[in-house]
Amino acid sequence: MKKIYLIIISILITNYCFSQNIDNVNTIATTVPFLLINPNAQSMGIGDLGVVASSDYYESGLTQNPALLSRNKKVAGFKVSYKPWLRHMNSELWIGDIGLYYSFNQKTAIGFSLNYYSIGNVDFKDINGNSIGSAKPYELYTNLRFAKSITSNLSLGIGIKYFHSALTGGKTINGIDGTAMGFAGDIGMNYQNEIKKKDDIYWKYNFGAAILNIGNKIGYSVEEEFLPICLKLGTMWTFINKLNSNTTYYLDIGYQLEKLLVPTPPIYARDSIGYPIKNSDGSYLILEGKDPNCSVFTGMYQSFYDAPGGFEEEIRELLHIIGIENRFVFKNKTSFAIRAGHLNEHKLKGDRKHIMFGLGVKYKFIYIDIGTIFSYKWDYDYQGSSFKKPFSVNLNLGFKHSF
Repeated sequence: MKKIYLIIISILITNYCFSQNIDNVNTIATTVPFLLINPNAQSMGIGDLGVVASSDYYESGLTQNPALLSRNKKVAGFKVSYKPWLRHMNSELWIGDIGLYYSFNQKTAIGFSLNYYSIGNVDFKDINGNSIGSAKPYELYTNLRFAKSITSNLSLGIGIKYFHSALTGGKTINGIDGTAMGFAGDIGMNYQNEIKKKDDIYWKYNFGAAILNIGNKIGYSVEEEFLPICLKLGTMWTFINKLNSNTTYYLDIGYQLEKLLVPTPPIYARDSIGYPIKNSDGSYLILEGKDPNCSVFTGMYQSFYDAPGGFEEEIRELLHIIGIENRFVFKNKTSFAIRAGHLNEHKLKGDRKHIMFGLGVKYKFIYIDIGTIFSYKWDYDYQGSSFKKPFSVNLNLGFKHSF
């Protein structure tokens, strides 16, 4: 029987923290965090690095950096992906994604994607443990994106998404309506160039930046919270060696840095018996840090200096990704890729530490990508009483054609 505790925790979690020690866990909580889950198996294979991508890949433009959809080529593509997710917690969790993109010309492109997150069948109970029915919670979002190549090296992109979260399957459970919906925007840029060494050996490099999920605060039946507004910065260097007239070798090496542009929970003052102290207006008295009850744009720039632990804690909030791909292309028709990546988050800010691997095969215009996550951190198995290491596999199937 599925446990509802995970769902209720997701609904009720807020940005309030009453810790008195800046060395304690002080994670940043947001609503609808599923907006940050990467559905792209190619990107997943290199550590979820997707704010930059090799010039052969456009799929990350559908969900990460919209500027990647336009890079001075006329292309069309379609993909469908399937990802079993957090199966160590619930064997029915999965994510499905479809996406398509099309270039009107070498300068202008659009893209659309639909992402669906199924939580499976859940049995709900009241506070006394009595069954009050079951439902199938789900979350989804759609992306519509537009990208433009400003020069031969620089492209810009924007996007708008609609999201719908139904954590209680449309039912009111213990007074909680677990439904939320809204709109959010994305912006991004990509710069690419090449350094020629010899006729058969040269380098390409990319720099990318994106801010995702810019939108109003939303809530379920509790206080409104920030969306997972996220800044992504990255670079990728590609070594290219034409081994012979039929075979070309590519080596992609990339780095990505991420930061949530959301206020950090402050440290609140307590009285002698441990209860938080309130101001005359009913708000909690802040001992260290900044007030998280602010507007979206105030929260975005405040997030760079509001951590109660100062600069040291701000640095802890940076998530680091490195990724590498080895790719062989034969006669410009067939390619084979081997990928690896690493994602690292500070132990007091979520403690995600994943090693990722991937494979990719393409023949003419059809391609298949497989990505896997291996975590070397133990997570509790909510189905029983043991601990398991998270493991996930992601599969992409699609086509893309240049013309």
